[in-house]
Amino acid sequence: MKVSGFMALLLLAGCASVREQAYQPHKSAEKKAFARVDRTIGPDAVRANYVALAETELAWAGIIKDVQYNETERTFQVAFEIEYHDFDWVDHGGGQPFRLSAEGGGIFTAGWYASKPTRISYLKLLAAPGDMIIVYGKPFSMANGVIQLAATAIRPVKQGGFSFLEPIAESAEPPVVDEGVPEASGENHREQAIKTLESLEAL
Repeated sequence: MKVSGFMALLLLAGCASVREQAYQPHKSAEKKAFARVDRTIGPDAVRANYVALAETELAWAGIIKDVQYNETERTFQVAFEIEYHDFDWVDHGGGQPFRLSAEGGGIFTAGWYASKPTRISYLKLLAAPGDMIIVYGKPFSMANGVIQLAATAIRPVKQGGFSFLEPIAESAEPPVVDEGVPEASGENHREQAIKTLESLEAL
């Protein structure tokens, strides 16, 4: 999948928008992360050059597939399983201001903390399977091509706040996985999300 076709389609669709403006971060933590990250690097680039990009703070968008929680004395640790989708970083206005490519770009996971007195009931309402989410963070590990981000900030978007656009068909070369990164075997995505929780203590 190439971003260029998706971006071209968004330019055409933008003509029907109520208003358009550059994407605006929502809260303080996201604003700080937004100013730091490189939004041009996607999962395929990290898979191909994991070692070189391991210290680069990134921002990826996608659809939440699963969420796992672990409670500690002072925090809730949250592990997201997310299907990556290209995002144009534009607020298109109207009832569904954010637009994602319909074609997914594979699964990634993200580990995130929420400090107490935040309640787990609130967290479950904040971000649930089927919602869009923007994750800011650095690559922490990669197993079977699934990248785990150590999240510095997140922005969930509830269903109804975004839409999908079909990308223009283009040929794409298969991603190259960096052979210098050890690969795990025998884990499905849900198990990797649980493993994300276990690795949060090392962040």
